[in-house]
Amino acid sequence: MPDEPTSRDEATGQGPYRRDDGALDAIGQRHLANALRVSFTVLAVVMILVVILFFFSGTKIIEPQKRGIKTIFGRVAETVDQGLAMTWPFPIGDIEEIDIREQSLPITEFWMKESQENVGKPKRGWRVESEGLRPGWDGALFTGDHNLIHVKLDCTLMIADPLAVMANLRDAKTIQAVMENILSSAAIRSAATKTADGLLRTQRDEFVNEIKADAQRRLNVLTLDRRKVADLQSRLRRMLSSLEPEKRDAAQNELTRLMSLLMLGLRDKNTRNDLLAATLPSTRKEIEGLLAALLAEFDHDGIRINRVKVVDITWPIRALPAYEAAQKAEAEKDVAISKARGEAARILSNAAGRSYRKLIDAAKVLGEEPKAQPKGERDLVGQYIRARNRGNEDQARRLWSKIDSVLVSNETGGEASRLIAEARTFRTKTEQGVAARVDEFNKKIQGYEKAPQITLDRLWADTRDRILSNPMAEKFYLTMSKDKTVLRISRDPAVMKRIRELLLKKKKAKGGAGESGNKK
Repeated sequence: MPDEPTSRDEATGQGPYRRDDGALDAIGQRHLANALRVSFTVLAVVMILVVILFFFSGTKIIEPQKRGIKTIFGRVAETVDQGLAMTWPFPIGDIEEIDIREQSLPITEFWMKESQENVGKPKRGWRVESEGLRPGWDGALFTGDHNLIHVKLDCTLMIADPLAVMANLRDAKTIQAVMENILSSAAIRSAATKTADGLLRTQRDEFVNEIKADAQRRLNVLTLDRRKVADLQSRLRRMLSSLEPEKRDAAQNELTRLMSLLMLGLRDKNTRNDLLAATLPSTRKEIEGLLAALLAEFDHDGIRINRVKVVDITWPIRALPAYEAAQKAEAEKDVAISKARGEAARILSNAAGRSYRKLIDAAKVLGEEPKAQPKGERDLVGQYIRARNRGNEDQARRLWSKIDSVLVSNETGGEASRLIAEARTFRTKTEQGVAARVDEFNKKIQGYEKAPQITLDRLWADTRDRILSNPMAEKFYLTMSKDKTVLRISRDPAVMKRIRELLLKKKKAKGGAGESGNKK
């Protein structure tokens, strides 16, 4: 810093310190020129750097899990893979990255608002803020049986065709909003055809499959290559215009109807078939090819839904205790029915073995799946009873014959098999006994024909011996003399005791045989 003037003359430029104005002007101009030259140099360098940065603003490194979408003047041009990608500088061109990994999208629109107090608690212990649902806070699905349920969904999806997606939806926020809207709408439509109990128990898989299929069709419509679809539609209309007036109008109407259904995410095979039926045989094959290409465009997945699952589902909290009580009663009923059917199956199996499946309607009585057997080979007893009630004796006799064939078959077991075996044994013994008596009678006839008196005497003797040798008979002997005969009215105690003992032995023997038969 220059020294300050030390005297008045020096300060005023008088005396020996008088200034040279020309020299000062030259020095000032020289310094100004140097400053301007440096400024222009710096400005030029900065401008060069700005131009370089401007041209390199169209350069971007694409990560492996992403794809780049080039746009020129806002129009989607092409996709670029991972690595270094270049395009025109902004705002002429741009490269937008889009994630192609599988992503999870939760749908909580139909779930209730959870307070911090209820987090981590079982639903039955939740504290409910109000008597009913709070609009804007609590969501719910309206089911086909006029009930409300809370559902929390999770959708797993990925972008399969980034170019088609960005050409129609533009940015990631739009994609997420559209996905949430489409999935929610699909859930509403599917729930409207289900019962609340079905969604909570047996129809859950059907529910998520319908959501996935419906949402996928509508997403495909949103990510269409509309230029290609318009071109295919135009070609179809040109070909249909060559038809006769009546057929042409019908075919054009069917094409319009088909396009309307496709744009709504629906399919109708009848409309396609009616359209082909109205065409000429010479052009039908080409039209069929164009229709196939058109349908393929609507089946192309821009965004692919891989999975939809139910994360949680419940009745409204205030209705939950009543539902749980009903579920408990239902479970107890199922257990009781299962136990009763098991006992019935055991009794039927013990009664007739495997044959009971032919004799009764096992699918109806035991709740089993219908077996792959002809109707005439099951529920024979029921068919027989119905035939008798209708008075159809011929059919009843045929059914009785079938029942008899089943009972004597090798499949019959249990008590029926034992009774049939005993009956067969009794029949065999009876037949053998009768045959033996017939043989004996024939022998006696032959003996009688040869010697009548001798045969009669022998028969009387045999009969007398059989009577007298019977320990159960009380015998009185009378002499042939003229002595006095005394007939005792009271029976002999010794004889009566012996008879009682014999009867008791027979009774015990008969009882033991019966018990052993039952054990068998």
